[in-house]
Amino acid sequence: MRREIWAVASVVVAAAAAAPLAAQETFVFRYAPSVGALVRTYTERRAVTTFNGFPALPDGATLEVEARIYGHQRVIGEEEGTLVVEATIDSTWNRRRVDQGPWRDVADSSLVGHPAVARLTSQFSVSGFRSAAPTDGDVFRPVGAMVAGLDFAFPGEPVAVGQTFPAGGRIHVRVRAAEETGVAVDETVFGDLALTLDSVVRREDDALAYLSFNGALTPRTTSQQAESGASSGTYTGRFAGRLVWSRSWNAFVSGVARVRVDGRVTAETPRGLVAASAVWDTTVRHQVRP
Repeated sequence: MRREIWAVASVVVAAAAAAPLAAQETFVFRYAPSVGALVRTYTERRAVTTFNGFPALPDGATLEVEARIYGHQRVIGEEEGTLVVEATIDSTWNRRRVDQGPWRDVADSSLVGHPAVARLTSQFSVSGFRSAAPTDGDVFRPVGAMVAGLDFAFPGEPVAVGQTFPAGGRIHVRVRAAEETGVAVDETVFGDLALTLDSVVRREDDALAYLSFNGALTPRTTSQQAESGASSGTYTGRFAGRLVWSRSWNAFVSGVARVRVDGRVTAETPRGLVAASAVWDTTVRHQVRP
């Protein structure tokens, strides 16, 4: 991980360790912003992929990809007991490099400027989208700090410090290898998300809940038949991270997550049968912008 990402995690750990009377502390999670409330977010994503056995790459070749995503969410109304939230990606910045070579900027504005509108319940769960655009889910990901998926929901009852609770949502990571590597890969791997309330810090104008999570991704096996031949793959991995929920912001004000996926792919290629492997190591840092 980069130094600043470790810094975020260290602050979270220190705050969790310093919380007094943790055993007696509880926290009620509620999403209750007022209409018109605005939250601006910044997300940084860094992924490093290491390849072995791919025909068009030397063993140990790496691909690094970095992205920065600026967005905002605004509560635009109330509807059937839920809050109507509009999420927008304002701008993105992407770059990549191969084997420690020079960085190359990559233009990608596919999600920029296309608002997604959804209804959110008091438990921070998405009860429905107003539109059916295929990108709505991706545009809404920064609302959940890139971690809480569309099935996410806080418990209805108070949570005690030290308690772990299922969040309903799933961690998901997309793993890819372009055709230029000699074996194309494009899969999504999931893991069930459970959160642990590590500590609560109460301030005069706010209350912060410090949360952590870790677990294994659900093993995934794929197979397909194409004109170029048959291919199959197996994918396993783990994830871990921390989040901070703010009662006054009604948002995850900071967070860091790391996901590692190990993949093994067998494919029929013009060069013959190929057995390749890759490791995708992704770190995401998220924060609210004042």
